[in-house]
Amino acid sequence: MHIPKCAGTSLDTCLSKRWEASRQFKLLGPTLYGGFQDYDSFGPNVRHWIHEDWQNCPVDIDYAAGHAGAKWFDRLYSNGQKCTVLREPKMRILSHWLYWRTFSEADIGNWGTYTPRLELARCDLISFISAPELASQIDNVIVRMLLYPHPLIPGDDFIPPEHDADLIADAIEAIDQFDFVGVIEDSELISKLEAWLGYSLVLTSENISRPVPEDLRHPLRQDLTHDTWAILEARSRLDQCVWDYVVEKYVQANPRTMQVSAVAHSINRFAELMR
Repeated sequence: MHIPKCAGTSLDTCLSKRWEASRQFKLLGPTLYGGFQDYDSFGPNVRHWIHEDWQNCPVDIDYAAGHAGAKWFDRLYSNGQKCTVLREPKMRILSHWLYWRTFSEADIGNWGTYTPRLELARCDLISFISAPELASQIDNVIVRMLLYPHPLIPGDDFIPPEHDADLIADAIEAIDQFDFVGVIEDSELISKLEAWLGYSLVLTSENISRPVPEDLRHPLRQDLTHDTWAILEARSRLDQCVWDYVVEKYVQANPRTMQVSAVAHSINRFAELMR
């Protein structure tokens, strides 16, 4: 299960080398698109990856990966082994904003009537994370991907706080069903993956955020206001609980110590991309 901006493309590239292309399946499921359904407006090189109905997906394969919810993989490949990797949630959102911010007109042109949502990344950060139409892409995405579909999770709006405890409990139960779980902040992530898989991996950097176009650059500190941080906290409050749980149980590290280091490192890197 590939959660966006969690090094999933890099992991997929090295993991998928093990199997013939004909025995693999890559997909974009509806989890990240909320109520949007106009997939046929997408360019063919994007539409090819979209599978809005899990019943039309191939099952006789050896390897599957993509932006699809855990329940999709359970339905399709109940006998398979599942793995996923998480990222400090606020930094995941920042990385998502900056990644979309680098999209050229040609990149955006492939996304049909979804384009106005992608263009919101050209706004300031607080506008981006305040847009309800982007909720399925930025609002507690770890929990959304673990639980989609879920009656307490709206597709085109932010998750209300009334049922946080129930959603956190459900998400933790879901993450415990994975055969391997890690976080990209763990310096031993690759060696742990290799031990689980039983073979060596060569990880390369893939799909990383590029420097932001010059006309969209400004000092990152302008975006990181008190109000923006408060909204980032809201957009990641559920994911933070899941990330903390994984760091404590599976990485066996102190979540706050790892978070402080991860945030400092990411902010410095993101500031360079905006400089």
